[in-house]
Amino acid sequence: MMSRGCPHRCTYCGAPTIAGKRYRYRSVASLLGEIDFLEANYGVRTFAFVDNSFTSNRQAAVEFFEALIARPKKIFFTFPNGVRASSLDEEM
Repeated sequence: MMSRGCPHRCTYCGAPTIAGKRYRYRSVASLLGEIDFLEANYGVRTFAFVDNSFTSNRQAAVEFFEALIARPKKIFFTFPNGVRASSLDEEM
């Protein structure tokens, strides 16, 4: 999980009630460190990001994806909670 909460206020979503109304996120370095730890100590290669909206912080998401591309080891990941469609474009 890179973030908690969500900056969007969708009427159908329970994120503000569950995770709070304030959007906060971890640094990319912290997230990569946790991935490295899980890979090295437990052999984890597939990660499910359960953020309410992983791509809401565009700069952090792009930085994270670029860091993954530069890594010698490849991981697999899913976003079971979804990704906000309006945040996606060719670069993302």
